Amino acid sequence: MPVRFYTGDEVGLVKVVTLIEPKPKPAAKKQKLEEKPKKIIPKTADVEIEPNANVTNWGSIQKSEAISDMTWGFADFADSKKQVVVGRQSGIVQYYHADNGSVLFEKKVFTPALTQNGKLKMNQHRKAEHFVGIQDASGKLITCTDTGSLRYTPVDSNNTGEIVKDLKQELLCRMKVHKANPNLVATGGDERDLCIWDVNSSSEKFEPKWAAKNIKHDVLDMRVPIWVTDIQWFDPVDPSKLVVGTGHHHIRLYDTRAARRPVLNLEIGELPVRSIAVIPGRQELIFSDTSGLLLHVDLRYPVGSTSSHPDNPSMTTKAAKTKDAKQYANAPTHGALLGSYRGSTGTVTSIHVGKSINAAGMLGEGIGMVTVGIDRMMRIFDVADSKNTKGMVRKENQKVYLKTRLTALLVDEDWDDGRSKGEDEQEDEDEMWDEMQSVKDEDSEHEEIAWDENQEEEEASEDDSDESEEESKSEESDAPPPPKKKGMVSKKNAQTKRIEKKSQKILNGRKRLR
Repeated sequence: MPVRFYTGDEVGLVKVVTLIEPKPKPAAKKQKLEEKPKKIIPKTADVEIEPNANVTNWGSIQKSEAISDMTWGFADFADSKKQVVVGRQSGIVQYYHADNGSVLFEKKVFTPALTQNGKLKMNQHRKAEHFVGIQDASGKLITCTDTGSLRYTPVDSNNTGEIVKDLKQELLCRMKVHKANPNLVATGGDERDLCIWDVNSSSEKFEPKWAAKNIKHDVLDMRVPIWVTDIQWFDPVDPSKLVVGTGHHHIRLYDTRAARRPVLNLEIGELPVRSIAVIPGRQELIFSDTSGLLLHVDLRYPVGSTSSHPDNPSMTTKAAKTKDAKQYANAPTHGALLGSYRGSTGTVTSIHVGKSINAAGMLGEGIGMVTVGIDRMMRIFDVADSKNTKGMVRKENQKVYLKTRLTALLVDEDWDDGRSKGEDEQEDEDEMWDEMQSVKDEDSEHEEIAWDENQEEEEASEDDSDESEEESKSEESDAPPPPKKKGMVSKKNAQTKRIEKKSQKILNGRKRLR
């Protein structure tokens, strides 16, 4: 089944990408040794590169309308049940028709603050007010900005029943809504540790339902700084587990039922974590840092020292040292680095983990990953299978150059462009023709048989005449044949004559058929 990709960039364009099936490469020919030297093609020669994808642009180029985030919309419009929701730097949220790109709904959520000079007001990270998360829950738009303004907006013409909450937290970096419980919102940022909010809370003072506690001081008895850069709910059904990436290269796993401190704290690399994606059905995740490095982490390794993998005793890796909660102290496995995915040359801004996708943009077996980043490339990988050491392949299946720095990504795995349906119809038609019996017309059969008999008689008569002519010639000529000259070619042999006769017979048969 084909897949369609939607990307957002820093100049305000939504790009719809569909892959083209690559042409098979011709077999390499063996080069013969030649005395003449080969021609050297200069490096400056123009080489035509065949495109590997069809790209359609929605919108116009405006840097002030840069795309901050994208998500799927499920509002009930007349001709669309699934939309592409885009949050822009100017504070506008738009619902696009997933097929034709028409704008079905538009809402101005906030207006960026300005200074006295008329320029955008910047925070400590040199960023103006922007979205840190947008999501749609059954036609209800949920947005949050870095200033702590949380909104629940119904997507209809009246916009009635809008809920606005002030979290009283600034410098937020990420907001995520739980899929099964859209009333639960997780936030975090610079010196703003992980908090979970319940919008349906009836208390007069709006406070977090659960707030994380910082880890203990380091070996020098110094406080560890807080900087949450990305958040993911670990389970789409159970809202008690979350994974957090920090700007101080930490990966933390929280269990709200166990403790306020993280039950797992991994320190990997030296650069800030940029984005996280949880692998469905596994206790694993993939994250990227600001250099473009993609790392694959398994959260089931033993805590403390070198140990074997739970699925592969032959594979060993040193796990991170951490102090867990009591119920996790005797856990059989927790936390280790499995490997990396190479190819990106800039920060990876968005990661999608789902079904495997091949180079032609068709779904396959296994798990795959799609990434976009500021290197202007969209890349498709196969995710390594930790249950099979021989299958630990982190292969890059395809990459597409999209010309602008990319900031957001959506992957439509349910899209049907008619290719799969056409293949099924072709198979049914082939089966139908195979089952049908071949029927011939009796008249045509008689004509073919008569033509074959006449052709055989003519061939026999021609052969007899040829033999008689040769015998008469041999009887008449008693003199010996003249000697052959050196270097001269004799008359045509019998084999060439037969070939000429056969070709003449074929031509005569074709003329009769006409």
